Amino acid sequence: MTGKGPLTVAGLIMLVQRFEKTGSLEDRVRSGLPSLRKARSVHVAAEKETLVSESAAGTSSSRETGRRLGLLTYSIRNILNEVLNLYRYKQQSWNELLPSDSVERKAFVLWAPFKIEKDSSWVFNILWTDETHFPINDDVNNHNNFIWATSNALVYTEKPPRSPKVTVRCGLTDSFIIVRTPLL
Repeated sequence: MTGKGPLTVAGLIMLVQRFEKTGSLEDRVRSGLPSLRKARSVHVAAEKETLVSESAAGTSSSRETGRRLGLLTYSIRNILNEVLNLYRYKQQSWNELLPSDSVERKAFVLWAPFKIEKDSSWVFNILWTDETHFPINDDVNNHNNFIWATSNALVYTEKPPRSPKVTVRCGLTDSFIIVRTPLL
């Protein structure tokens, strides 16, 4: 019996009566159309495998599966999640670290506290910068890239730091912001 509130005396009596009558506490089968999810799950799984075999990267898209089968993306995701017990896991990526990077980072970490001790206003005069890279060719945007699996695959991809890309830079201090984008 599924209810939203706490179990009452009347609810408990109904459970006992149902158990005496049917020998089970399961809800009765409702009238109406049967669920098509289980029947469609076979087709969804087969289509996902077809997409994986066609893809050079060995991936498949829920949207493309939906287009090919004539189903909504939401229906595909429900079938993958509720019938096939697959869950979406996001692929993680980070910049590939070179051996020289750790030496430079360690040198900065050792140098910065001494500089702050000498001049506490030094931090406010730093131009803090950040940049983002937009790949030009052959790199995959992992923003909408998910792995469907029964458990977290913990997949990480390293991106080489020297691939062709367009870079957008931003810098800020305590008094101004600089944004630089390349001319395309």
